[in-house]
Amino acid sequence: MIKVNKKKIDQMQRAMKEGEIAFHQPIGHFVFLFGRVEFWIDQALAKLMEVDYRTTGRYPLYELDFLTRVKLLRVFCRGLGDKIEKNMKTATDEMEELNAFRNNLVHGPWLAYRYMPSGHEEPVWQKPGLSRRFHDTYWDVKKSEIEAKTKRLQPVMTAINETVELALAARNAKRDAEAAAAAPSHDKS
Repeated sequence: MIKVNKKKIDQMQRAMKEGEIAFHQPIGHFVFLFGRVEFWIDQALAKLMEVDYRTTGRYPLYELDFLTRVKLLRVFCRGLGDKIEKNMKTATDEMEELNAFRNNLVHGPWLAYRYMPSGHEEPVWQKPGLSRRFHDTYWDVKKSEIEAKTKRLQPVMTAINETVELALAARNAKRDAEAAAAAPSHDKS
């Protein structure tokens, strides 16, 4: 007969529950802000498409997955200057990385909690998964990592908004120059 140390099992279960609860707020905060970023990106794209988001813009954007919408930001910045293209590439690369983190965070089971009773190391939750080639993978995440990624959301959104404004100004200046060049000359020489 196997002897079970009920006290030790109860202690482990309490630690796991405390570890789970400690992750609820940072996960919720990240997911909540990420959803807001998705909305801001859609509004930025509507500006670049020159349509009103509420009446027109949201319908075509709803049909596109998030990464496609992020990549569209780059498309609308092409040909508007190296600085604009570089800034948008930097911001959208950051959004792609944060999206991959979000996907790992929200999809799949939370199975293993590594509690560090010595207090020397931060507790870690582990999520198993499969690679694209069907190999076992494991994703470890710490509370501090979630909090650090959350802090990156607002700056990247600010960078996207600022770059969109620069892109719109550059596009308008380009149109004005083209219109001026195409206008008939009134030179009376």
